[in-house]
Amino acid sequence: MGVRGILTALYGTELMLYWLGFYQLAQLRVGKALLLALIASLVLRVIFVLANFALAQWQRRRWSAHPIVKGRVQDWAAMMIREGWAFFYLYTWAQWLPKSWLPLASRHQSNQLVILVHGYFCNQGFWRPLAVRLAASGYRVWSVEQPNPFAAIETLTDPLRVRIQDALKNPEIDTVQLVGFSMGGLAIRQALGQLHQQQVALNKLAQVITLNTPHEGTAMAITPGAENNQQMQPRATWRQKLPALPSNIPWQVVYSQHDNIVSPPELGHWQTDQQNVHWWPRPFQGHVAIALDKNFHNQILTWLKEKSVGLKPALDHQGRDNEYQTH
Repeated sequence: MGVRGILTALYGTELMLYWLGFYQLAQLRVGKALLLALIASLVLRVIFVLANFALAQWQRRRWSAHPIVKGRVQDWAAMMIREGWAFFYLYTWAQWLPKSWLPLASRHQSNQLVILVHGYFCNQGFWRPLAVRLAASGYRVWSVEQPNPFAAIETLTDPLRVRIQDALKNPEIDTVQLVGFSMGGLAIRQALGQLHQQQVALNKLAQVITLNTPHEGTAMAITPGAENNQQMQPRATWRQKLPALPSNIPWQVVYSQHDNIVSPPELGHWQTDQQNVHWWPRPFQGHVAIALDKNFHNQILTWLKEKSVGLKPALDHQGRDNEYQTH
């Protein structure tokens, strides 16, 4: 069962409990019961986000050499509000919608391709806001989706590797750039390492951008029975076994200094001898809030455009919009 199926089951259970509590037991009118159900749903998600930050700080004290986190109260409050809203949007709406309901971008046949790779317990819906921006800027947008959110990272790496190979063989595509969020950045590292090991020519690959990726693991990878969580633990040997990467590809590594998932946050700072790696620390940035950060989307577009040669207009010659390509 994928993320959509799990979210549907959770929502169904949640709505049934609200119905029993507010309508059946409390004998409230339908309108009032629905309003209280919405408020209860919001409160539940606020509590979840606050608990997540608290657990991340506890893990930071256990694992980090720098456990003290400084900052103004208003900065912490603003960060938690942004993270709470992003969590509500992504896990109540964007990632729950069926693929056929996601008019994320266009079928625009641009010669510039961006492949988006989601993170743990996410799906293609995570990319909706950024994908819309990319399509409007003239990019062809592809993505991949992990069928089982608790399976090994290889189940995300394998379809990604196939998509990269498809792009490399496509004569209509001149430039390929990869953007990976969280665990998706690890899948990119594995896929590119495997292709490099197989001596596949990666001449079209212009750049890789990773966002809040646990490059050195995370102490928050504690979901019981989740194989990908085991691979992302700080002391896991999985990352040390990744194949060597080509040295000529530039990397933009973005990590949050106050991440509530990659904890302690310095584990997002990739300790590598890899050439052309640029690190971009971001203070007071929650883990999933980056999905809705329009200012940072502008930065991503700036990086992409620096490597985009001959970017075509966003609409085809007949002026028709296109459709986000998902696989």
